[in-house]
Amino acid sequence: MRIVHFAQFGPRACGLYETVKDIILAERKLGVDARLVDCDGIENVRVGLKDGEITTDDPEICLDADLLIRHTAIPVKYHNIGKPVVMCLHGRPDSTFRLSIDKKEALIQAISNKASDARYKAFISFWPEFETAWRSLVGDKLHVIPAPVDLDYYTGGENKKFSGSHKILIADIWREDITPLNSIFGAARYIDKYDPTAKIHIVGIPTDEKRMRALRPFLNGLKNYIGSVAGHMKDIRNWYKSCDCVVTPHTIATRVVRESLAAGLPVIAGADCKYTEFRADHASPDNIASMIDMALKDNKSSEKARRCAEMEFDSLQTAGKLIVLCEQVCSGKTENRKIFLDIGGHLGETVRRFYRERPDASEYEIYSFEPDPEIFGKMFDTIGAIPNVTCINSALAEGDCRRKMHKGRINDGEGSTLFDGKLTGGLQGQIDIRAIDIRRFFDSLGDFDYCIVKMNIEGGEYELLPYMVETNLMSRIDELYVQMHSLKFDLSHRIEMDKIELQWLKDIRNCSTIIFSTTKGMASFGHS
Repeated sequence: MRIVHFAQFGPRACGLYETVKDIILAERKLGVDARLVDCDGIENVRVGLKDGEITTDDPEICLDADLLIRHTAIPVKYHNIGKPVVMCLHGRPDSTFRLSIDKKEALIQAISNKASDARYKAFISFWPEFETAWRSLVGDKLHVIPAPVDLDYYTGGENKKFSGSHKILIADIWREDITPLNSIFGAARYIDKYDPTAKIHIVGIPTDEKRMRALRPFLNGLKNYIGSVAGHMKDIRNWYKSCDCVVTPHTIATRVVRESLAAGLPVIAGADCKYTEFRADHASPDNIASMIDMALKDNKSSEKARRCAEMEFDSLQTAGKLIVLCEQVCSGKTENRKIFLDIGGHLGETVRRFYRERPDASEYEIYSFEPDPEIFGKMFDTIGAIPNVTCINSALAEGDCRRKMHKGRINDGEGSTLFDGKLTGGLQGQIDIRAIDIRRFFDSLGDFDYCIVKMNIEGGEYELLPYMVETNLMSRIDELYVQMHSLKFDLSHRIEMDKIELQWLKDIRNCSTIIFSTTKGMASFGHS
């Protein structure tokens, strides 16, 4: 199995990236060909960036993938190649809601819309605490998989010999919705009450002047308590190695919580955190102080921290569960699943007509194929936003290949064809296009209950239909709407095409597929 992950590359600079890296490396250990494509929210892609065993791939690798996993963004070109998509919900519902209001980004609505998008087969949350919130948006497509951490990496690191009889680490990201200020105050209270020679060490201090202007008076006032302060740290495991405990207000398994536990560092977390026994009300400095004292006096706290990480966050466990989910997605085993293949999508006319004539159109997974990149862009602008429609910039053929297509110049390329001898369509010049093996595409769909195929491909039917009989694909199709085009070709080609059509009609005599064959126009989808 080949899985392509889309995430912005950011070694030791981004928690989301580190999570994705942990998953990819674990998937590889389990025999999966896992790849990373770097992509930010603006669809910029960088190829060949290296981070240890990770190298960012060319997004063309998607063409040979079984499944795409979205962590940040997927460029539109690759979003619409017919591959199933699994989306990981890395954010927290409350911060996502806040961004949807404060920054005018319709994130909540976007996630909700993708739940009905046929491309999106599953959604993942790494935090069970958010299950109810995310399920309200995406329903039964949600799956909860434990968050990962690289257990081996965080056992290493260099002891930096920090000051203090006990060294208390504050290593949280400073965010709009949560800050570790109370953690610092609680650590200072511990020093006042229990150990005046202990020191606080803070990493991840914000760099923007607005926040620092508000934070600096606190730091100055607590300077006798603080041993060291640093901004963003590329190798935070050195700080874990150098300290005796971590204090954080978080209750979920954030990167800091997972990494600290993997490093064998006891964590004093928020009151509802289930991954540590040292839980404190972070509105109470005295409560935090007493929990720090308890953790530092427990001579088995380091052992218990490491054991928790091994049980809860082993990246191999995460990857294993993710692989099982991906296999289920690729097998497509669902009930009452209906498929509509629009082969020869052009400007999206067929999909729009399918919606007009078929009352249950919204219940179908619709895949519309258009090989001409220029026309595909226009088609996508027309129907690409319909939630159950996947637009695919490709032809369907006997095998995966590149083909030359004669480009039609009438009605936005309406008469384009893969074959010589066509007399209509104002053909002028050729373009290089991609073709997908139709049998492989059907296999990628997995199981379904009903299938409608429309085929209007300007002569391509004389190649495709016999291949569909040969590969037994006709037995998987309930309704076939096909326009035959031999009349649009010169005599020599027409004679050969008519022979192929007659043989095809003989071959499907016992086929249960309902056939609607025309030489002009297309039969109505509303016959039933």
